[in-house]
Amino acid sequence: MTVFYFDLVRPTEREPDDVGVQFDDVDQAYLEACRAAIEISKDALLQRQDPNGYRFEVFDEDRRLVCEIPFSEVLRPGGLSSPPPLEDLFERVQRNIDRGQALKADLAAGFDQARQSLSGMRALMRRGESGHGPRSPSGEGVEGAD
Repeated sequence: MTVFYFDLVRPTEREPDDVGVQFDDVDQAYLEACRAAIEISKDALLQRQDPNGYRFEVFDEDRRLVCEIPFSEVLRPGGLSSPPPLEDLFERVQRNIDRGQALKADLAAGFDQARQSLSGMRALMRRGESGHGPRSPSGEGVEGAD
């Protein structure tokens, strides 16, 4: 059995769960959170508060987020839904990893280009400081610069 923590998040405050509850798996924790969301929503409505902005953040015993449960989803007509399949989660994580690697490669290419530009500008500045004046790309002096 695994301990799951259910932090209640409202638009203006957060109530961390410091105790936790044991369940066999994340599916049971998810369903319990949905049941609790309905009960909390009843209480909120009796106090004339809108619970649609509330959510549970469910953490495992290592305090890693395993799912978020917006009350608006639980209260939507049509009943409770089950958590997304793990395969979908793994696919989303893999897409994010791939995207991160592509962004890293783009950044590296941008830095390389910036380094080359900076190196070229330094070379031009050195030529200018040595009294040779600006040069065209062909290496000839620029008219009126000397």
